[in-house]
Amino acid sequence: MKKLILWSVALLAALEIGLRVLGLGHPLLIRPDPPYGYLPAPDQDLDRFFSHVHINSFGMRSEDIARHKPSGTKRILVIGDSVTFGTTYVDQSLIFTSRLQKDLGRGTEVLNVSAGGWATSNELGFLKARGTFDSDLVVFVLNTGDLNQPFNPFEESALMPTHNPRTAIGELLDHYILPRLRDRVLRDAGSVIAAKPSIDTETPKILAVLTEAHKVAADQGAGFAVVYAPSVVGTDRQEWARAAAMLLAWAKQQNVAIIDLSAAYAAQAAREIYLDGIHLKPLGHALMEQAFLRRYQAEPMLGKSGR
Repeated sequence: MKKLILWSVALLAALEIGLRVLGLGHPLLIRPDPPYGYLPAPDQDLDRFFSHVHINSFGMRSEDIARHKPSGTKRILVIGDSVTFGTTYVDQSLIFTSRLQKDLGRGTEVLNVSAGGWATSNELGFLKARGTFDSDLVVFVLNTGDLNQPFNPFEESALMPTHNPRTAIGELLDHYILPRLRDRVLRDAGSVIAAKPSIDTETPKILAVLTEAHKVAADQGAGFAVVYAPSVVGTDRQEWARAAAMLLAWAKQQNVAIIDLSAAYAAQAAREIYLDGIHLKPLGHALMEQAFLRRYQAEPMLGKSGR
């Protein structure tokens, strides 16, 4: 009996160590904030499933920055949900904003303000509460589900943890095994899939939010652009196409630059672009960065502070 207990303890210890090597026991932590719901807690540096995640002092998945833009520097503030965040399954160096930062070089700072499950109204809430950080350009990244998603409030759960679990084994049970047994797989914060309300009632509200965000950016001297990354999940493709058409028409009416990745993603096998039909693999991020960079270099998008 004593040997059995000792072997059991040894096996549990080995399992705990192995899971911590995978990054379990230290999930991405979330901080609630009512104006925009929540954001990754500041000052995190962790590895999950061999992918690096760095959150700076402002809750951004970006390099460390000063609150105010240094003289002679341009800033691009990219804001979005888990597609922009990149999930904790894609290394920070491979996400869209990090690639853009590398290609634009030291003269430009690219800020990634994003959280899993955010809607455009969460993102507008951030801009109104925290400002544009002196950015010259504000870029909203939308996926198909964003076109009809209402504000997403914070609700603490295994999906949105505010503190580390006591053990990696406990996280494995609470976050992965038990939800599977209940036919409900939870994902890491940063990869939340939102619900799908009616397009007819919600999409016009989303466009109104974007109009207000455009105004907030302009009032703070920033340009405004939208990146649209289509999803390939859901059964009613005609409804999604109709919502996307509404977005494109809005951008034309508002004279907002929009980078539509529909054709670029459709030209590749979906399994090469998507982790799950929504969130992007490194190739999806690379194509997004290439399309954005071409447009950014071809025409002026910067606000008055960048000209």
